[in-house]
Amino acid sequence: DLLQRGTSLLKGARRLARAGDYGEADTSFAAAADVLQEAVNGADAALVAIVESAGPRGGDNPDAQELWSSWERVRTAACGNCGNSLLERGKIKVELLQELLRNPPGADATDSERTKQDTASARLAEDAQQMLVESGRYYRRCLVPDNGAKSLVGADAARALLKWGDALQFRASVASNAPLGDEDSLSARLESQGELALASAEKYEAALNAEPDDAKVY
Repeated sequence: DLLQRGTSLLKGARRLARAGDYGEADTSFAAAADVLQEAVNGADAALVAIVESAGPRGGDNPDAQELWSSWERVRTAACGNCGNSLLERGKIKVELLQELLRNPPGADATDSERTKQDTASARLAEDAQQMLVESGRYYRRCLVPDNGAKSLVGADAARALLKWGDALQFRASVASNAPLGDEDSLSARLESQGELALASAEKYEAALNAEPDDAKVY
């Protein structure tokens, strides 16, 4: 079962991350995302087959309706956990980026050493943004399915919105750590950071509205 295997990999990767083994954790999160993407693709194919054979959401066929509901749950869980895997990978990249920036080359560093650190920082920032953007897309697919599946509501919607907000918040953090350039690039960086922070706040507010009585949202 792809969903079960992907979820197991995700849990194992989280344990590695908590232990500070970021290299192994990143590899495991990547493996989890790959397996969960396969689960999403499989669920999408199954849902399309049901529509083709019985009509939208299984039509009037009770067996097809039950099968649709089953695959719908698989797709939602796989999408959400794939987003979680990518979010965790992005968080690792952000942590490594911040660690690099906290330890800049010393005054006696060579130009080669400075260039090496600048290159590593730029690569981490690019990787982090890519992971975080992709994670947000998966949370959006949970909230706004494109295959006739039901949109999430209540606590399920709140959780997806919170995670999407987290991804945007970490993207804002990456933007704030972008290399300084001329005045125009600084202005663009601050604008990007502000837009991402605002988008994150909007997702958190939407989560509150989706499940106002859930203490975990506060």
